[in-house]
Amino acid sequence: MADETHSVRLGVYLDRDLVDRCDAALPKANAGSRSELIADALTFYLAWLDTEDYSKVLTPALESVIDARIKATEKNIGKVLFNISVELGLLQHVIAASQHYSPNTISELRKVCIDEIKKTHGILPFEDAVKYQKS
Repeated sequence: MADETHSVRLGVYLDRDLVDRCDAALPKANAGSRSELIADALTFYLAWLDTEDYSKVLTPALESVIDARIKATEKNIGKVLFNISVELGLLQHVIAASQHYSPNTISELRKVCIDEIKKTHGILPFEDAVKYQKS
């Protein structure tokens, strides 16, 4: 909405079809006049060009949808991490029950694993672990 105390009168030429579309959009845009609709449209477009001001471009409904999607994704990731942790815990118990490692061996192996995970950015192929254990 244009601020009347700072408004500037401009002469602008528009195609008749565009003016008709503006007139038809006034109720939908909740604008009281063509000037208000054009000012809102220009504000939106300028914000779009200068995408640092997302609040003028993203509608509250779109922000809400994006926020809901992010929360759903976080919830799904949390569920997957929980399930992986359960399976890893199960695997640890099976290995611990069938093997007899000393606390020192486990501590040394943990250091090796930390170094490998750091080097591989979290991706450690099973074959690499087998090679390490065979050497």
